Amino acid sequence: MKGIKRVYFPNTLKYINKKAFFNCINLEEIEIPNSVVYIDKSSFENCINIRKIVSKAEFLYCFPTINVKKIIIEENTNKINEENLKILKI
Repeated sequence: MKGIKRVYFPNTLKYINKKAFFNCINLEEIEIPNSVVYIDKSSFENCINIRKIVSKAEFLYCFPTINVKKIIIEENTNKINEENLKILKI
């Protein structure tokens, strides 16, 4: 799966499990649907070229943010707090 550049999930997705996209170094864009209730912290480990994330704020801890240029936080986010921002190093 190293060649994957963009990931769009169906609105029926609930979970993204451990190391699901581990080492997908070419992955650049991810859109997490509002239906997702759990993402393992290792799901996107070593996906170092992610540039755009569309997600609830509570899942931002799952993504390496070294190259991120754009983050879109979904409307139905349960919480945006200092912890979310620390993870982003803002």
